[in-house]
Amino acid sequence: MKILIVDDIVSNRKLLRVVLEAEGYETVEAENGVEALRLLEREAVDVIVSDILMPRMDGYRLCHEVRANKRLRDIPFVVYTATYTSPADEKLCMDLGADKYLRKPASPHELVAAISEAAAVHHRPPSVHLSETEILKEYSERLVLKLEEKNVELQARTEELERSRAQSLLQAKVLETTANAVIITDEKGIIQWVNPAFTAMTGYTPEEAIGQNPRLLKSGEHDPEFYQRLWQTILSGQTWRGEFTNRRKDGSLYCDLHTISPVRGKDGEITHFVAVMNDVTENRRKEAAMRASETKFRSVFEAANDGMLILHDGAFTDANTKTLEMFGLAREQLIGATPGDISPETQPDGRGSREVAMGKMQNALAGEPQFFEWVLRRQDGRPIDVEVGLNRFELEGENYLLAITRDISERKRAAEKLGRSVERLNLATHAAGLGVWDWDVQKNELIWDDRMYELYGLKKEHFSGAYDTWIQHVHPEDAVRCDLEVQMALRGQKDLDMEFRIRWPNGNVRQIKAYAEVVRDAGGQPLRVTGVNYDITERRRADQRIREQAEMLKRAHEAIIEREVHTGLVTFWNEGAERLYGWSAAEAMGRHGSFLFADPGAMERITENLLAAGEWRGEVQHVAKDGRKLVVSSHVTLLRGDDGEPKSALVINIDITEQKKMEAQFLRAQRMESVGTLASGVAHDLNNILAPIMMSVPLLRQQLPPDTLDAVVSNIETCVERGARIVQQVLAFGRGLEGERLPLKIGAVIDEMMAIMRETFPKDITLECLPVAKMPPVVGDATQLHQVLLNLCVNARDAMPGGGKLRLSATHLEVDASYASMLPEAKPGPYVLLEVADSGSGIPPEVVERIFEPFFTTKETGKGTGLGLSTVHGIVRSHGGFIKVATEPGKGTTFQVYLPASPGCSQVRDADTARAEIPEGHGELILVVDDEAAVRESARHALEAFGYEVLLAADGTEALAVFVQNSGRIAAVLTDLMMPFMDGVALIHALRNIAPNTAVVASTGLGEKARLAELKALGIATVLRKPYGADLLLHTVHRALHPERRD
Repeated sequence: MKILIVDDIVSNRKLLRVVLEAEGYETVEAENGVEALRLLEREAVDVIVSDILMPRMDGYRLCHEVRANKRLRDIPFVVYTATYTSPADEKLCMDLGADKYLRKPASPHELVAAISEAAAVHHRPPSVHLSETEILKEYSERLVLKLEEKNVELQARTEELERSRAQSLLQAKVLETTANAVIITDEKGIIQWVNPAFTAMTGYTPEEAIGQNPRLLKSGEHDPEFYQRLWQTILSGQTWRGEFTNRRKDGSLYCDLHTISPVRGKDGEITHFVAVMNDVTENRRKEAAMRASETKFRSVFEAANDGMLILHDGAFTDANTKTLEMFGLAREQLIGATPGDISPETQPDGRGSREVAMGKMQNALAGEPQFFEWVLRRQDGRPIDVEVGLNRFELEGENYLLAITRDISERKRAAEKLGRSVERLNLATHAAGLGVWDWDVQKNELIWDDRMYELYGLKKEHFSGAYDTWIQHVHPEDAVRCDLEVQMALRGQKDLDMEFRIRWPNGNVRQIKAYAEVVRDAGGQPLRVTGVNYDITERRRADQRIREQAEMLKRAHEAIIEREVHTGLVTFWNEGAERLYGWSAAEAMGRHGSFLFADPGAMERITENLLAAGEWRGEVQHVAKDGRKLVVSSHVTLLRGDDGEPKSALVINIDITEQKKMEAQFLRAQRMESVGTLASGVAHDLNNILAPIMMSVPLLRQQLPPDTLDAVVSNIETCVERGARIVQQVLAFGRGLEGERLPLKIGAVIDEMMAIMRETFPKDITLECLPVAKMPPVVGDATQLHQVLLNLCVNARDAMPGGGKLRLSATHLEVDASYASMLPEAKPGPYVLLEVADSGSGIPPEVVERIFEPFFTTKETGKGTGLGLSTVHGIVRSHGGFIKVATEPGKGTTFQVYLPASPGCSQVRDADTARAEIPEGHGELILVVDDEAAVRESARHALEAFGYEVLLAADGTEALAVFVQNSGRIAAVLTDLMMPFMDGVALIHALRNIAPNTAVVASTGLGEKARLAELKALGIATVLRKPYGADLLLHTVHRALHPERRD
């Protein structure tokens, strides 16, 4: 807010400026109303504070002009006067439109409050609307009244002047007694009269001086020009003031301040000169001493290790070098600034820096020294803590402040650090239950803190504070040993670190741990011993319990293992682990825990989950010392250190290998039941496939036209591919082969199921497949999902021995939270719903509740294992889904299978995707290894036809010999996995050792997961499944030779 100050007295304006700027206002000034109006024409202000009595235009007229001006009339107007102070004056001001009226002097608080109130009210229109004539009349009356007051005052001053003249005559008579020397000379400078003080000052009597020229006092210290200027001044009728260095009668020098004034006669001509001489010799001596002191002070000021600043009127006027270094400022940047300019907006206590600094300075100016801590802001913006001493001093009648600042940033940080350390120490000793003691060895005075009395079960009045008293409370069996250890520590033979028992007055025995430090004098003699005691009774009991529990863990039946989280090293291995795995504790401890895992990456994945969740449960494949494959149910718990950081993993493993084998047998039995159902259909299909092949072979021996030959070959190819699919189905369902969980088109699974049912189910069962709309894929195991549909469809068939209708469908739906809350296994989200509905006999209510129990069946003996629906339920749950059953006896049953949909997953490629162009070789040498001669020859023909050279081998042993003989020439190896003597996996192991960069392609007619996992560990990513066509073979070999390309 900008304030216009209007007052003809400079000191009044200065005082107002200081007060208002200290409160944060901006000010501008004018010395009368005319100047104020000119300023208002070019500059906007928020409030006007005006005196009344001023030359040219007074405050009354200024207020009237402001209110008459449309642009200025809304500016708040505060009258601040020391002359016009009567109620009538105040009324006229308010009538003219003033907002506030204040009498001088007013306190800063009253002045600021008046401005704030005027600004808040804004313009208050004149309380009485007076005409120009009325205003002039009232204004004239106030002036006449004030003039009368001035006449009275003038009369009083005239009377005072008369009194002054009489007093002057009196003073002339007392000149002789004045302390100042007085000389009266004629117009030519000849001494006419001197007073006694002149004699006292110079040593010359009146008789000696009168008639002489003042040059008798001349010292020779002044040049002729000095005297010439003096005479020019006084002869021109002016008073000369200056300082002389004169010589006394005794020859000594003295300094005096001269005032020489001319005296004029009635004609105006100079008739006399009067000189008043004031001896300032002592003053000059003091001033010289002061200058010397000031020089010394300046030296100290600049050399001081503390910052020193001088302030006047709230601003810095000087600062020493240390201050400039401390604040990072140049002198010109600091001089004229205020403490608020070099401070942050607020201090640590939240108070504004400017307001607090102003308060401190006002207190110091009032004579109250200030000592406080302050936060300053360096030029680079970095805050520093300083200690400030603020004191007032007076110089040439003006009040100044001396601020001494000391940078205590390091001290503050050290104090905070020490405070935190002390706090931590107190917290630590309190939390740890430490008792602190100090023993003055020379005086045999033992001082305990409160905790020590608690540790010993004593009251203060029952402890004398002597060393012997402490020994008496040590258990008799430990007292002699303790005393010996203390004496050895005093002699410097050992550190004082011991455990001992104490006996409480009530007979309780406690175990104590003691640490202490011996303080010695310069000669090495012990002065005092300071130490701590703490009760370790419970710790010792806990140690015993831990030993007992460790023994229990050691002998536990389960395999219990502990390993470090970050290094993976085994740190504990109990007897149960020795029994399960075959390695002793000495053999296992210190090894990396991955040596147990069949899959080397499994431990890393478990550790990741463990760090994220704090524990992990699941089944893991392990390997025993003798090579046995084990399946264990594992529970892993994360253990943390004292700092809360992960430290180790506690593993409890239970052998479930036999249990898993039984489960596998149950699944095999169930699948075999399904395969038995399919047997007749498979035989029929294989016969239908083989017949065209057998009929086509003789035709190939004939010379057939190209069109006929192409048709025959295509027919053979179709039959072979169909036979391969049937074999894969038999393997999948009969041996339980499982694939990866990949995005699947559920429509393709339903189409395959429909094809099986059309070829194998009785013709009196009508099959219906509702069109499958476009829907998101399901991430799953295709083999297991085939098994789910096959089991449900076979059950539907068996429920309709006399024929009926079987419907298979799929839809896409969203399960909301409300619906999911009614089903324990359901979760909200998108699902694919598979429905298998039949028109059979239905399921009785008492049976529905048990249909998913293992081994529960309603079929005759030998026609079912009771594992079908149990397996279905397990597979669906493992895929994150759930099953619902709707049935009505006599009308049929509907099974609803809900599988989580995965809209974000990429779809599998369609089976009929067009084959890419077959790439050709460029003479690369390929080694083909297979125990079937027909397979070897077929592969050789296909490879040679497309530009490759081929070597053949019947087993792994022969292949190694061929490879060594052609070392460096063979580009790739195509090997079967099932071979006599040395199988494909062993061959690949050997090749990796001999030529690790040789491309390898594996082929197999089976899909055993263990074999495939082992190949993946060897870096074999390409596996051909038999039977395969020439195009797939050629594409696969090309990718193996050129991994950087993709066909």
